[in-house]
Amino acid sequence: MKKIFYSLLMTALFFAACKKQELSPYDQPDGINFGSSDALKTVLFSSPDDFVNGKDSVLVTISVTPMGKKRTEKTTLYFNKVADVSNINIADVKIWRDPLLIDYLKATYIDTIVVRRPKTPKALHALNITFDFGKSTKFTTGVTENQTVRIEVSDKFEEPSWWSFYTSQFGSFSDAKYRLMLKATSDVYYYFSVTSALNKSKAALAAYNVSNPGKPLMDDATPSRPISFP
Repeated sequence: MKKIFYSLLMTALFFAACKKQELSPYDQPDGINFGSSDALKTVLFSSPDDFVNGKDSVLVTISVTPMGKKRTEKTTLYFNKVADVSNINIADVKIWRDPLLIDYLKATYIDTIVVRRPKTPKALHALNITFDFGKSTKFTTGVTENQTVRIEVSDKFEEPSWWSFYTSQFGSFSDAKYRLMLKATSDVYYYFSVTSALNKSKAALAAYNVSNPGKPLMDDATPSRPISFP
């Protein structure tokens, strides 16, 4: 008898917990949250192949969860974009559905962010996305830690493993020099045609310097020194 009573008690508690969990989003004030896993989105533009092939944008997804009593009227949700580090262009980060239409019939909404390659290469660009409660008047802040999505963008090339074998041809490595070579040759694997890659790179550098008199292309590794080849 005790076993039967215990089993019934556990079953009742289980269904009560499920019911409470199911209703909990609607028992809270009318707030709005990003997904708990969306606090930080890292975007890396570090692939030479992507650079050569012209891939200059990356898609990332975020989730948005409305909280509060379940209702069917449609509400418009707006976002803010605030640059946080460096001179990232806010226009380079586009929220696909901004504003986002909320009707409370869905528990979670998925939105897409298009991040374009920054015009100025740098190890870290960052931007914060928040809710615009000035425009989204039907919402209040939800959970504090779920009110911001941080987008960190890195556009910096690392020295390829093969570079050290060709320093007599290409000289010391730098991000700026590598970008020049990638643009000039449209090739990532220089060791198949070192002489051709070097000649094309030198020609591209000379053309740049002619087009920009008095403003030579500078080596980011040593800013006071213009880019050169041996």
